[in-house]
Amino acid sequence: MLKRGGPLASDLHRYCWGGFPAPLTPIEMGQRYKEMPQTLEIPDKNQANMKAVQIDVSAGKGDDKVETKFDAELPATLEDAIAVFGKKEVFRRFINAHVVYLQSQQRNELTKQTAEKERKRAPYLESLGL
Repeated sequence: MLKRGGPLASDLHRYCWGGFPAPLTPIEMGQRYKEMPQTLEIPDKNQANMKAVQIDVSAGKGDDKVETKFDAELPATLEDAIAVFGKKEVFRRFINAHVVYLQSQQRNELTKQTAEKERKRAPYLESLGL
């Protein structure tokens, strides 16, 4: 693990962050965070890698509930998603998903659940290694 050192480095961090220590960079955090590159290399739309997955879907409730699975192709990486859908669309979808996540966190606080339950991970996310 890398460590910051020297008076110049600490002075720069104090100046940039208003007296608070700067957050560690992915490199300083160690091996765990080494996967994410500093820059993204976006392939051509026709060169994007897609992965075939199976997605569960259901409609209705109780006895009227209908369940099925269907095949779909999803981008294999963030770079592939940007190549296929475009930067703005990927960011918009991320923001929508993050808002749903934040709403669920707030909903959990409002209901004051003592036993925190984690949602079951979708198999298509597991197949993408996420």
